[in-house]
Amino acid sequence: MAVFILTFSILLVIAYFYDAPLKEMANPAVPENPAKSPWYFLGLQELVSYSAFAGGIGIPSLLFIALMSIPFLDREEGDFGIWFAGPTGKRITLYSLYYALIITLGIITLTIHLGWIRDWMSNPPLLLVIIFNPATLLTSAYMIWAFIILQHTGSTRMSALALFTCSLIGFIILTVLGMWFRGPDWEFFWLPSQWPPH
Repeated sequence: MAVFILTFSILLVIAYFYDAPLKEMANPAVPENPAKSPWYFLGLQELVSYSAFAGGIGIPSLLFIALMSIPFLDREEGDFGIWFAGPTGKRITLYSLYYALIITLGIITLTIHLGWIRDWMSNPPLLLVIIFNPATLLTSAYMIWAFIILQHTGSTRMSALALFTCSLIGFIILTVLGMWFRGPDWEFFWLPSQWPPH
């Protein structure tokens, strides 16, 4: 309770002295380009840009179900309540971090340089776009890694730790990509100064 009161007091003082940066009223006749979500949803917006169903419904639902099922699947007795579940968990977390960095940056780099199905075909079948896109590839790669860890260690806790680490790193990368590197028409730009003039 003391930490809550202290945190609340600090935020109250900050809110009193500094205004929240709000933009002008929205004008439906002149929509903002790029129209971006709040920063905490930009990772999800990046997934939705590949496939609305996969990024907006399918993948968040799968990850939510996977994370909600951890207490029911993890029935191991030892090392509960310990950060990373001991030295093995720290090693798995580190390997998962490297794996997620390589896979996520690799798939995003390929998508940026080579495009994707909608860039390759004029009118691709909707089912193909839903099933085969960067969002589903990333999710599949993370799940495969979690199954590899499960097979290697025999521990559902280590598998869940690997899946959580991959998902967290992937979401951070997608959020940073959406926040700083997406410009007009959701195109990739290294700097805002490279945006085309309106």
